[in-house]
Formats: sequence, C-alpha cells, structure tokens
Amino acid sequence: MSHWDELIAIVLAGGRSDRLATESSLESKGLVPYNGIALGTYVLKALAASRYVKKVVLVGASDLPGPTDLKVAPGERLIDSLVIGCEAAGRFGSRGLLVVSCDLPWLKGEAIDKWIEEAPYGDLVYPVIPEEVSKQDFPEHERTFVRFSSGRFTGGNMCLVQPDAIEMLEPWIDRVYRARKNPLALARIIGFGTAIKLLLGRITLEGIEREVGLKVGLDVRVSVTDEASIGADVDRLEHII
Repeated sequence: MSHWDELIAIVLAGGRSDRLATESSLESKGLVPYNGIALGTYVLKALAASRYVKKVVLVGASDLPGPTDLKVAPGERLIDSLVIGCEAAGRFGSRGLLVVSCDLPWLKGEAIDKWIEEAPYGDLVYPVIPEEVSKQDFPEHERTFVRFSSGRFTGGNMCLVQPDAIEMLEPWIDRVYRARKNPLALARIIGFGTAIKLLLGRITLEGIEREVGLKVGLDVRVSVTDEASIGADVDRLEHII
C-alpha cells in the first residue's frame, strides 16, 4: 500500500524550445520516435499500467498517441505548462499529483508503483537514484550526479506533489529547472551554506529536505529508489539510436 492513492498524472509534453525536439523538427520531445514509437507514448502507457494513477492529463503535443483523459495546450515556459496542467487536473477533484516528463521510454508501470509505494508523504516528494544503480542499468547515459554524505545520486524525472503546494512552489520551479544540470547553481538557490556543504560532499539527504523545505515553506521529501528508469530521460539522439 502507499500514502499516495488515486493520483492524477500530469505529463509535460510541450514546447519546441527543447534541443531534441528542434533537431528532430517536431513540436515536442515527446513525439521523437524510439523503435517506431513516440517517447511520450511509452510514458502514457506506463501511467496507464500503474494501479495508483487514475487520470492522466497531457500538457502539449496534442497528437501524441497514447491513453489520456484530458489534453491541454502548453504554456511558454515549463512553469506555465505545469500550472496549466494542475488547473486542468483540478477538474478531476483535489487529488495528489504525479508530474512526469515525456521522455522516459524505459519507464514501466511497475517501476512507477514501486517508487510510489516506497515514497514518504509530504507536500513535495522527489526521487533520487544512486549512482551505482543508474550506471548499472543505463551505462551509456551521461547523468549529472550530486555528492552527498551517503553517496552520489542523480535526480528522477517525476515528482509527487500536493495540489495546494503548487502556488508556493511556482516562484522556485523555473529557477530550479534552469539550474538542474548545475549542482552548485541549485545549491545557491537555497543558500551559500548549502553550496559549501554540497561542494564538500558533507550535506545529507535529510539536510536537503530540511533546507529546501524551510526555503519554500513546505514539507519536502527526498525518496531514494533503485528504479533507474525514472531518471533515464532522453537528452540526445545518441541515447535512442
């Protein structure tokens, strides 16, 4: 069983600003084919197979094949699309949200469910994958790893969030997204002291939870998982050729 039940998934699949979409001359990264199937279709099928996901809202790429309950047009920026998706999800009632990127072709419903069952309860829950697990399952993928006192981790491409938390998160999401490939830039967003601890590898995952939570005024949790497919996104065509 899980603390999270009856989830509404929001799949972010809009925007030609992504490099992979531009290189492929497509509306969205989610439409880029892998083995003859669009990247986003794999995600939609995985969500349909999850026993915790009850509704799926697709933001952008309206012609993306796959099971969805509602499709809405994206915004100019990631944060705009997220807000649009959350507002659309509200049509199905006030439930927990699972926000997912559209470029996870190796994702399966079983992996989603296993992480959800392991995830703690909070306003925002974010998965991290140990370096050894990520490299074992996806050795050809270049990932950004952050060193903590308990080891090196890479982030996942989904998160659990309470609908009421979105408004408080809005000022931070765009800044964090733009800095996501730069650990020190991420740390500077939440304070110089955190940047120093991160540089020295002395900060704990619990410390990050506490400092981010204090900064945004929410109960923020980090969830360690061995489900590497949650973080195996496609940044370059080489990943799927």
